[in-house]
Amino acid sequence: MPTRFEHLRALRQQLTHVISAGAEAQAQAQGRAIGLHGEVCGDLHWLQQSVDRTTIASGCALTLGFDDDCAGHRLPRTLLSPLDGSSIPVRSIRGGFAGRSHAAWVQVRNVSHPSTPPSFGTLGAILRHRDDPRRLFALTAGHVLAASATTRAQDEVSLDDGNTPMHGRLFDWAPNFGRAQPESSIDAALVQIDASELRELNRQQDEWPRGAVDPFGDHRLQLRTQGQIFHGHSQQYMSCRLSVGRIQPIVYTIKDALCWSATPGFRGGDSGAPIWSSNDELVGIHAGSAPDGADRNAVAIPIGRILRWANARVVCRGEELIRPPVPVSSETMSGSAIDAPTPEPADELSALAKTMWGEARGEGAEGMSAVAHVVLNRVARQTYWGKTVAAVCLRPYQFSCWNTDDPNRSQLLKLTSANGIYSLALQLAQQLRDLDPTERARQDTTSGATHYHARTITPPRWARGRTPCARIRNHLFYRDIA
Repeated sequence: MPTRFEHLRALRQQLTHVISAGAEAQAQAQGRAIGLHGEVCGDLHWLQQSVDRTTIASGCALTLGFDDDCAGHRLPRTLLSPLDGSSIPVRSIRGGFAGRSHAAWVQVRNVSHPSTPPSFGTLGAILRHRDDPRRLFALTAGHVLAASATTRAQDEVSLDDGNTPMHGRLFDWAPNFGRAQPESSIDAALVQIDASELRELNRQQDEWPRGAVDPFGDHRLQLRTQGQIFHGHSQQYMSCRLSVGRIQPIVYTIKDALCWSATPGFRGGDSGAPIWSSNDELVGIHAGSAPDGADRNAVAIPIGRILRWANARVVCRGEELIRPPVPVSSETMSGSAIDAPTPEPADELSALAKTMWGEARGEGAEGMSAVAHVVLNRVARQTYWGKTVAAVCLRPYQFSCWNTDDPNRSQLLKLTSANGIYSLALQLAQQLRDLDPTERARQDTTSGATHYHARTITPPRWARGRTPCARIRNHLFYRDIA
Protein backbone atom coordinates (compact mmCIF):
# COMPACT_ATOMS: atom_id res chain seq x y z
CA MET A 1 0.00 0.00 0.00
CA PRO A 2 1.44 3.45 -0.90
CA THR A 3 2.61 5.61 1.97
CA ARG A 4 1.23 9.11 2.52
CA PHE A 5 4.50 10.52 1.23
CA GLU A 6 4.14 8.51 -2.00
CA HIS A 7 0.57 9.82 -2.43
CA LEU A 8 1.83 13.39 -1.94
CA ARG A 9 4.70 12.92 -4.38
CA ALA A 10 2.41 11.53 -7.08
CA LEU A 11 -0.10 14.36 -6.57
CA ARG A 12 2.66 16.97 -6.55
CA GLN A 13 4.05 15.66 -9.84
CA GLN A 14 0.59 15.75 -11.45
CA LEU A 15 0.05 19.32 -10.22
CA THR A 16 3.46 20.30 -11.62
CA HIS A 17 2.32 19.06 -15.04
CA VAL A 18 -0.85 21.15 -14.70
CA ILE A 19 1.20 24.25 -13.88
CA SER A 20 3.51 23.64 -16.85
CA ALA A 21 0.62 23.16 -19.29
CA GLY A 22 -1.14 26.36 -18.14
CA ALA A 23 -4.52 27.00 -19.73
CA GLU A 24 -4.20 24.33 -22.41
CA ALA A 25 -6.72 21.51 -22.75
CA GLN A 26 -4.03 19.10 -21.59
CA ALA A 27 -3.87 20.91 -18.24
CA GLN A 28 -7.63 20.67 -17.83
CA ALA A 29 -7.59 16.92 -18.51
CA GLN A 30 -4.75 16.37 -16.04
CA GLY A 31 -6.47 18.58 -13.48
CA ARG A 32 -9.81 16.83 -13.74
CA ALA A 33 -8.09 13.47 -13.17
CA ILE A 34 -7.11 14.61 -9.67
CA GLY A 35 -10.33 16.49 -8.88
CA LEU A 36 -9.25 20.00 -9.90
CA HIS A 37 -12.01 22.00 -11.59
CA GLY A 38 -11.17 22.70 -15.24
CA GLU A 39 -11.83 26.43 -14.95
CA VAL A 40 -9.02 26.95 -12.41
CA CYS A 41 -6.29 24.83 -14.03
CA GLY A 42 -4.90 27.85 -15.85
CA ASP A 43 -5.08 29.89 -12.62
CA LEU A 44 -2.78 27.55 -10.67
CA HIS A 45 0.72 29.06 -10.53
CA TRP A 46 2.64 27.47 -7.69
CA LEU A 47 2.65 24.80 -5.03
CA GLN A 48 4.66 24.12 -1.93
CA GLN A 49 4.96 21.06 0.28
CA SER A 50 5.90 20.86 3.93
CA VAL A 51 8.74 18.47 4.81
CA ASP A 52 7.70 18.26 8.45
CA ARG A 53 6.96 14.61 9.23
CA THR A 54 4.06 15.41 11.56
CA THR A 55 2.38 17.56 8.92
CA ILE A 56 2.91 14.94 6.22
CA ALA A 57 1.54 12.18 8.44
CA SER A 58 -1.59 13.92 9.64
CA GLY A 59 -2.04 17.43 8.29
CA CYS A 60 -2.44 19.47 5.14
CA ALA A 61 1.02 19.23 3.60
CA LEU A 62 0.31 20.82 0.20
CA THR A 63 -0.45 24.50 -0.38
CA LEU A 64 -1.59 25.68 -3.83
CA GLY A 65 -1.37 29.26 -5.10
CA PHE A 66 -4.00 30.55 -7.58
CA ASP A 67 -4.66 33.84 -9.37
CA ASP A 68 -5.97 36.65 -7.20
CA ASP A 69 -9.20 36.78 -9.23
CA CYS A 70 -9.85 33.03 -9.13
CA ALA A 71 -13.41 32.23 -7.96
CA GLY A 72 -13.37 31.22 -4.30
CA HIS A 73 -15.91 28.42 -4.68
CA ARG A 74 -13.62 26.78 -7.25
CA LEU A 75 -10.59 26.59 -4.93
CA PRO A 76 -10.11 22.94 -3.91
CA ARG A 77 -9.96 21.74 -0.32
CA THR A 78 -9.19 18.15 -1.26
CA LEU A 79 -7.72 16.48 -4.35
CA LEU A 80 -7.49 12.86 -5.49
CA SER A 81 -4.36 10.75 -5.31
CA PRO A 82 -3.23 9.64 -8.80
CA LEU A 83 -2.29 6.31 -7.21
CA ASP A 84 -5.70 5.13 -5.98
CA GLY A 85 -8.12 8.08 -6.02
CA SER A 86 -8.07 8.56 -2.25
CA SER A 87 -8.78 12.04 -0.91
CA ILE A 88 -5.85 14.29 0.07
CA PRO A 89 -6.48 17.59 1.91
CA VAL A 90 -4.87 20.68 0.36
CA ARG A 91 -4.74 24.35 1.30
CA SER A 92 -5.67 26.72 -1.53
CA ILE A 93 -4.86 30.43 -1.45
CA ARG A 94 -4.95 33.30 -3.88
CA GLY A 95 -1.26 34.06 -4.28
CA GLY A 96 -0.76 35.02 -7.91
CA PHE A 97 2.83 34.63 -9.01
CA ALA A 98 4.38 34.95 -5.55
CA GLY A 99 6.35 31.78 -6.10
CA ARG A 100 6.28 28.05 -5.55
CA SER A 101 8.49 25.69 -3.67
CA HIS A 102 11.36 23.59 -4.90
CA ALA A 103 9.49 20.35 -4.36
CA ALA A 104 12.73 18.39 -4.01
CA TRP A 105 13.78 20.56 -1.06
CA VAL A 106 16.18 18.73 1.24
CA GLN A 107 17.53 19.95 4.58
CA VAL A 108 21.27 19.36 5.13
CA ARG A 109 23.14 19.45 8.46
CA ASN A 110 26.37 18.21 10.05
CA VAL A 111 25.36 15.53 12.57
CA SER A 112 28.88 15.09 13.96
CA HIS A 113 29.08 18.76 15.00
CA PRO A 114 25.61 19.93 16.02
CA SER A 115 25.27 23.55 17.03
CA THR A 116 22.86 25.44 19.29
CA PRO A 117 20.63 26.65 17.77
CA PRO A 118 20.84 23.90 15.12
CA SER A 119 22.59 24.96 11.92
CA PHE A 120 21.15 23.58 8.72
CA GLY A 121 21.06 24.47 5.06
CA THR A 122 19.55 23.32 1.78
CA LEU A 123 20.66 20.81 -0.84
CA GLY A 124 21.66 22.66 -4.00
CA ALA A 125 22.34 19.79 -6.41
CA ILE A 126 23.81 16.34 -6.79
CA LEU A 127 27.21 16.31 -8.50
CA ARG A 128 29.03 13.47 -10.24
CA HIS A 129 32.84 13.30 -10.22
CA ARG A 130 34.25 13.72 -13.71
CA ASP A 131 37.04 11.17 -13.37
CA ASP A 132 35.02 8.58 -11.43
CA PRO A 133 31.31 8.78 -12.36
CA ARG A 134 30.41 6.32 -9.59
CA ARG A 135 31.21 8.98 -6.96
CA LEU A 136 28.27 11.24 -6.11
CA PHE A 137 28.33 14.39 -4.01
CA ALA A 138 25.56 16.39 -2.39
CA LEU A 139 26.27 20.12 -2.75
CA THR A 140 25.44 22.81 -0.21
CA ALA A 141 27.10 25.92 1.26
CA GLY A 142 30.43 25.49 3.04
CA HIS A 143 29.44 27.59 6.04
CA VAL A 144 26.47 25.30 6.64
CA LEU A 145 28.51 22.16 7.32
CA ALA A 146 32.04 23.31 8.08
CA ALA A 147 32.03 26.61 10.01
CA SER A 148 33.30 24.93 13.18
CA ALA A 149 37.07 24.78 13.72
CA THR A 150 36.56 21.16 14.80
CA THR A 151 35.01 20.14 11.48
CA ARG A 152 36.76 17.16 9.96
CA ALA A 153 36.53 15.21 6.74
CA GLN A 154 34.24 12.20 7.17
CA ASP A 155 31.89 14.06 9.55
CA GLU A 156 28.44 12.47 9.27
CA VAL A 157 25.93 14.59 7.36
CA SER A 158 22.16 14.14 7.36
CA LEU A 159 19.98 14.99 4.34
CA ASP A 160 16.29 15.06 5.20
CA ASP A 161 13.50 15.43 2.64
CA GLY A 162 10.70 14.81 5.15
CA ASN A 163 10.45 11.14 4.32
CA THR A 164 13.49 8.96 5.06
CA PRO A 165 16.71 10.72 6.15
CA MET A 166 19.72 10.12 3.92
CA HIS A 167 23.28 10.02 5.21
CA GLY A 168 26.67 10.89 3.77
CA ARG A 169 30.17 11.95 4.81
CA LEU A 170 31.71 15.39 4.53
CA PHE A 171 34.30 15.23 1.74
CA ASP A 172 35.57 18.76 1.07
CA TRP A 173 34.64 22.38 1.75
CA ALA A 174 35.68 26.00 1.33
CA PRO A 175 36.51 28.39 2.83
CA ASN A 176 38.73 26.99 5.59
CA PHE A 177 37.03 28.24 8.74
CA GLY A 178 39.90 27.03 10.89
CA ARG A 179 41.83 30.13 9.86
CA ALA A 180 41.34 33.63 11.19
CA GLN A 181 39.32 35.81 8.81
CA PRO A 182 38.97 33.08 6.14
CA GLU A 183 38.78 34.22 2.53
CA SER A 184 37.73 32.28 -0.55
CA SER A 185 35.98 32.58 -3.90
CA ILE A 186 34.01 29.45 -2.95
CA ASP A 187 31.41 28.89 -0.25
CA ALA A 188 30.55 25.25 -0.86
CA ALA A 189 30.65 21.83 0.77
CA LEU A 190 30.67 18.39 -0.83
CA VAL A 191 29.06 15.43 0.90
CA GLN A 192 30.04 12.06 -0.49
CA ILE A 193 26.91 9.96 -0.58
CA ASP A 194 26.15 6.45 -1.74
CA ALA A 195 23.75 6.12 -4.64
CA SER A 196 21.53 3.79 -2.60
CA GLU A 197 20.74 6.71 -0.25
CA LEU A 198 19.26 8.68 -3.14
CA ARG A 199 16.39 6.44 -4.17
CA GLU A 200 13.69 8.93 -3.20
CA LEU A 201 15.41 11.84 -4.94
CA ASN A 202 15.96 9.67 -8.00
CA ARG A 203 12.17 9.45 -8.39
CA GLN A 204 11.84 13.24 -8.55
CA GLN A 205 13.40 13.71 -11.98
CA ASP A 206 11.10 16.57 -13.01
CA GLU A 207 12.40 18.66 -10.11
CA TRP A 208 16.09 18.68 -11.06
CA PRO A 209 17.81 21.20 -13.34
CA ARG A 210 18.06 20.74 -17.07
CA GLY A 211 21.72 21.69 -17.02
CA ALA A 212 24.23 24.09 -15.51
CA VAL A 213 25.41 27.44 -16.81
CA ASP A 214 27.18 30.43 -15.34
CA PRO A 215 24.76 33.37 -15.02
CA PHE A 216 24.60 36.13 -17.60
CA GLY A 217 23.43 39.68 -17.02
CA ASP A 218 20.07 39.19 -18.72
CA HIS A 219 19.14 36.04 -16.79
CA ARG A 220 16.13 36.21 -14.53
CA LEU A 221 17.09 34.14 -11.52
CA GLN A 222 15.08 31.94 -9.16
CA LEU A 223 16.22 31.04 -5.66
CA ARG A 224 14.44 27.75 -4.96
CA THR A 225 13.96 27.20 -1.23
CA GLN A 226 11.71 25.29 1.13
CA GLY A 227 8.97 27.93 1.07
CA GLN A 228 8.88 29.51 -2.39
CA ILE A 229 10.85 30.77 -5.33
CA PHE A 230 12.45 34.18 -4.94
CA HIS A 231 12.77 35.94 -8.27
CA GLY A 232 15.37 38.51 -9.19
CA HIS A 233 18.04 39.76 -11.55
CA SER A 234 20.41 42.79 -11.73
CA GLN A 235 23.66 40.95 -11.10
CA GLN A 236 27.13 42.17 -10.26
CA TYR A 237 30.32 40.58 -8.96
CA MET A 238 31.85 41.95 -5.78
CA SER A 239 33.74 40.83 -2.67
CA CYS A 240 31.47 40.44 0.37
CA ARG A 241 32.13 40.09 4.09
CA LEU A 242 29.66 37.61 5.57
CA SER A 243 29.25 36.09 9.00
CA VAL A 244 28.07 32.75 10.30
CA GLY A 245 26.99 31.86 13.85
CA ARG A 246 25.10 33.89 16.41
CA ILE A 247 26.92 33.42 19.71
CA GLN A 248 30.48 33.83 18.41
CA PRO A 249 30.09 34.91 14.78
CA ILE A 250 32.81 33.97 12.31
CA VAL A 251 33.45 36.68 9.74
CA TYR A 252 34.67 35.56 6.33
CA THR A 253 35.08 37.05 2.86
CA ILE A 254 33.83 35.72 -0.46
CA LYS A 255 35.86 37.14 -3.34
CA ASP A 256 33.95 37.98 -6.52
CA ALA A 257 30.64 36.74 -5.18
CA LEU A 258 27.61 36.97 -7.44
CA CYS A 259 25.34 39.60 -5.88
CA TRP A 260 21.82 39.99 -7.22
CA SER A 261 18.49 41.56 -6.38
CA ALA A 262 15.97 39.00 -5.14
CA THR A 263 12.46 39.42 -3.83
CA PRO A 264 12.91 39.68 -0.05
CA GLY A 265 11.98 36.97 2.40
CA PHE A 266 14.69 34.30 2.38
CA ARG A 267 15.95 33.22 5.76
CA GLY A 268 18.38 31.07 7.70
CA GLY A 269 18.37 27.54 6.38
CA ASP A 270 18.18 28.69 2.74
CA SER A 271 21.99 28.69 2.39
CA GLY A 272 23.08 26.23 -0.27
CA ALA A 273 19.71 26.36 -2.04
CA PRO A 274 19.82 26.13 -5.83
CA ILE A 275 19.53 29.22 -8.00
CA TRP A 276 18.09 28.48 -11.43
CA SER A 277 17.72 30.49 -14.58
CA SER A 278 14.24 30.70 -16.06
CA ASN A 279 15.36 27.93 -18.44
CA ASP A 280 15.62 25.59 -15.41
CA GLU A 281 19.42 25.61 -15.56
CA LEU A 282 21.42 25.69 -12.33
CA VAL A 283 23.46 28.91 -12.20
CA GLY A 284 24.67 28.86 -8.59
CA ILE A 285 23.93 28.24 -4.92
CA HIS A 286 22.75 30.69 -2.28
CA ALA A 287 25.42 31.87 0.16
CA GLY A 288 23.35 34.31 2.23
CA SER A 289 22.09 37.85 2.51
CA ALA A 290 24.25 40.69 1.26
CA PRO A 291 25.72 43.05 3.92
CA ASP A 292 23.59 46.03 4.92
CA GLY A 293 23.92 48.91 2.50
CA ALA A 294 24.71 46.74 -0.54
CA ASP A 295 22.85 47.48 -3.78
CA ARG A 296 21.88 43.81 -4.11
CA ASN A 297 20.42 41.76 -1.29
CA ALA A 298 21.47 38.19 -2.12
CA VAL A 299 24.90 36.56 -2.41
CA ALA A 300 25.54 33.50 -4.57
CA ILE A 301 28.42 31.35 -5.78
CA PRO A 302 28.34 30.69 -9.57
CA ILE A 303 28.04 27.00 -10.37
CA GLY A 304 30.84 26.98 -12.96
CA ARG A 305 33.32 28.04 -10.29
CA ILE A 306 32.11 25.26 -7.99
CA LEU A 307 32.28 22.59 -10.70
CA ARG A 308 35.87 23.50 -11.58
CA TRP A 309 36.82 23.37 -7.89
CA ALA A 310 35.09 20.02 -7.37
CA ASN A 311 36.13 18.50 -10.72
CA ALA A 312 32.51 17.45 -11.10
CA ARG A 313 29.40 18.02 -13.16
CA VAL A 314 25.75 18.45 -12.22
CA VAL A 315 23.39 15.49 -12.34
CA CYS A 316 20.64 16.78 -14.63
CA ARG A 317 16.99 16.04 -15.28
CA GLY A 318 16.50 12.71 -16.99
CA GLU A 319 19.75 11.24 -15.68
CA GLU A 320 19.61 8.35 -13.25
CA LEU A 321 21.16 9.24 -9.90
CA ILE A 322 21.56 5.64 -8.88
CA ARG A 323 23.26 4.40 -12.03
CA PRO A 324 26.28 6.21 -13.51
CA PRO A 325 26.36 7.00 -17.24
CA VAL A 326 26.65 3.79 -19.21
CA PRO A 327 29.87 3.13 -21.13
CA VAL A 328 29.92 3.52 -24.88
CA SER A 329 27.93 0.80 -26.69
CA SER A 330 25.95 -0.45 -23.71
CA GLU A 331 22.48 0.96 -24.40
CA THR A 332 20.41 3.13 -26.66
CA MET A 333 17.38 5.32 -26.04
CA SER A 334 15.12 2.28 -25.83
CA GLY A 335 17.52 0.45 -23.53
CA SER A 336 18.29 -2.31 -26.02
CA ALA A 337 21.86 -3.54 -26.24
CA ILE A 338 24.00 -2.75 -29.27
CA ASP A 339 27.10 -4.60 -30.43
CA ALA A 340 29.43 -1.66 -30.99
CA PRO A 341 29.44 2.12 -30.72
CA THR A 342 28.18 4.05 -33.70
CA PRO A 343 31.05 6.00 -35.32
CA GLU A 344 31.05 9.73 -34.75
CA PRO A 345 28.88 11.39 -37.41
CA ALA A 346 30.11 13.90 -39.95
CA ASP A 347 30.64 17.45 -38.66
CA GLU A 348 27.42 18.89 -40.14
CA LEU A 349 25.15 16.23 -38.66
CA SER A 350 27.03 16.17 -35.38
CA ALA A 351 26.81 19.95 -35.01
CA LEU A 352 23.05 19.90 -35.62
CA ALA A 353 22.36 16.97 -33.27
CA LYS A 354 24.53 18.40 -30.50
CA THR A 355 22.79 21.76 -30.80
CA MET A 356 19.43 19.98 -30.51
CA TRP A 357 20.68 18.12 -27.43
CA GLY A 358 22.24 21.19 -25.84
CA GLU A 359 19.23 23.43 -26.37
CA ALA A 360 16.28 21.08 -25.87
CA ARG A 361 17.30 17.70 -24.46
CA GLY A 362 14.58 18.02 -21.83
CA GLU A 363 11.90 18.85 -24.42
CA GLY A 364 11.61 15.44 -26.07
CA ALA A 365 11.61 14.71 -29.81
CA GLU A 366 9.14 17.54 -30.47
CA GLY A 367 11.32 20.18 -28.81
CA MET A 368 14.59 18.97 -30.34
CA SER A 369 13.04 18.84 -33.82
CA ALA A 370 11.86 22.43 -33.40
CA VAL A 371 15.44 23.56 -32.68
CA ALA A 372 16.61 21.69 -35.79
CA HIS A 373 14.02 23.51 -37.91
CA VAL A 374 15.27 26.86 -36.62
CA VAL A 375 18.84 25.96 -37.59
CA LEU A 376 17.78 24.74 -41.05
CA ASN A 377 15.58 27.81 -41.59
CA ARG A 378 18.61 30.01 -40.88
CA VAL A 379 20.70 28.00 -43.33
CA ALA A 380 18.00 28.48 -45.97
CA ARG A 381 18.24 32.28 -45.56
CA GLN A 382 21.97 32.23 -46.50
CA THR A 383 22.66 35.36 -44.41
CA TYR A 384 25.13 36.42 -41.75
CA TRP A 385 23.88 33.58 -39.51
CA GLY A 386 25.90 31.21 -41.71
CA LYS A 387 25.52 29.29 -44.93
CA THR A 388 26.06 25.77 -43.60
CA VAL A 389 24.56 23.85 -40.70
CA ALA A 390 27.82 23.86 -38.74
CA ALA A 391 28.38 27.58 -39.34
CA VAL A 392 24.88 28.44 -38.09
CA CYS A 393 25.16 26.20 -35.01
CA LEU A 394 28.61 27.45 -34.02
CA ARG A 395 28.13 31.15 -34.71
CA PRO A 396 29.10 32.92 -31.44
CA TYR A 397 26.32 33.85 -29.00
CA GLN A 398 23.52 32.34 -31.08
CA PHE A 399 23.01 28.99 -29.34
CA SER A 400 24.15 29.28 -25.74
CA CYS A 401 25.09 25.60 -25.39
CA TRP A 402 28.18 26.35 -27.54
CA ASN A 403 29.34 29.35 -25.49
CA THR A 404 32.89 28.76 -24.26
CA ASP A 405 31.93 29.68 -20.69
CA ASP A 406 28.92 27.36 -20.59
CA PRO A 407 29.63 24.39 -18.27
CA ASN A 408 27.49 22.23 -20.57
CA ARG A 409 29.91 22.72 -23.45
CA SER A 410 32.39 20.13 -22.15
CA GLN A 411 29.58 17.56 -22.00
CA LEU A 412 28.50 18.55 -25.48
CA LEU A 413 31.94 17.92 -26.94
CA LYS A 414 32.16 14.45 -25.36
CA LEU A 415 28.77 13.19 -26.54
CA THR A 416 28.59 9.87 -28.34
CA SER A 417 25.63 7.95 -29.68
CA ALA A 418 25.73 5.82 -26.51
CA ASN A 419 23.87 8.72 -24.88
CA GLY A 420 20.22 7.84 -25.48
CA ILE A 421 18.91 11.37 -25.97
CA TYR A 422 21.79 12.29 -28.28
CA SER A 423 21.19 9.10 -30.27
CA LEU A 424 17.58 10.23 -30.76
CA ALA A 425 18.79 13.71 -31.76
CA LEU A 426 21.06 12.16 -34.40
CA GLN A 427 18.17 10.21 -35.88
CA LEU A 428 15.90 13.26 -35.99
CA ALA A 429 18.65 15.47 -37.43
CA GLN A 430 19.38 12.94 -40.19
CA GLN A 431 15.69 12.64 -41.11
CA LEU A 432 15.09 16.41 -41.26
CA ARG A 433 18.31 17.21 -43.09
CA ASP A 434 17.58 14.64 -45.80
CA LEU A 435 14.10 15.98 -46.60
CA ASP A 436 13.64 18.08 -49.72
CA PRO A 437 12.92 21.75 -48.90
CA THR A 438 9.20 21.51 -49.75
CA GLU A 439 8.57 18.53 -47.49
CA ARG A 440 10.71 20.00 -44.71
CA ALA A 441 8.66 23.21 -44.81
CA ARG A 442 5.46 21.15 -44.63
CA GLN A 443 6.73 19.38 -41.50
CA ASP A 444 8.09 22.55 -39.88
CA THR A 445 6.18 22.86 -36.62
CA THR A 446 7.77 26.26 -36.00
CA SER A 447 6.12 27.80 -39.10
CA GLY A 448 9.42 29.00 -40.50
CA ALA A 449 10.90 30.40 -37.27
CA THR A 450 14.49 31.60 -37.06
CA HIS A 451 14.45 32.60 -33.38
CA TYR A 452 13.09 31.28 -30.10
CA HIS A 453 13.31 31.80 -26.37
CA ALA A 454 12.03 30.00 -23.27
CA ARG A 455 8.48 31.06 -22.52
CA THR A 456 9.25 31.35 -18.82
CA ILE A 457 11.68 34.27 -19.20
CA THR A 458 11.14 37.96 -19.82
CA PRO A 459 11.21 38.29 -23.64
CA PRO A 460 14.60 39.46 -24.93
CA ARG A 461 14.81 42.80 -26.72
CA TRP A 462 14.47 41.31 -30.20
CA ALA A 463 11.14 39.66 -29.23
CA ARG A 464 9.46 42.60 -27.52
CA GLY A 465 6.33 43.74 -29.31
CA ARG A 466 6.35 40.72 -31.63
CA THR A 467 3.85 37.89 -31.76
CA PRO A 468 5.20 34.32 -31.62
CA CYS A 469 4.44 32.17 -34.63
CA ALA A 470 4.53 28.94 -32.60
CA ARG A 471 4.72 27.63 -29.07
CA ILE A 472 6.34 24.23 -28.67
CA ARG A 473 6.84 22.77 -25.23
CA ASN A 474 8.84 25.32 -23.22
CA HIS A 475 9.77 27.65 -26.11
CA LEU A 476 8.18 30.47 -28.09
CA PHE A 477 9.21 30.78 -31.76
CA TYR A 478 9.44 33.83 -34.02
CA ARG A 479 10.02 34.49 -37.72
CA ASP A 480 10.80 37.58 -39.80
CA ILE A 481 13.38 38.92 -37.33
CA ALA A 482 16.41 40.51 -38.91
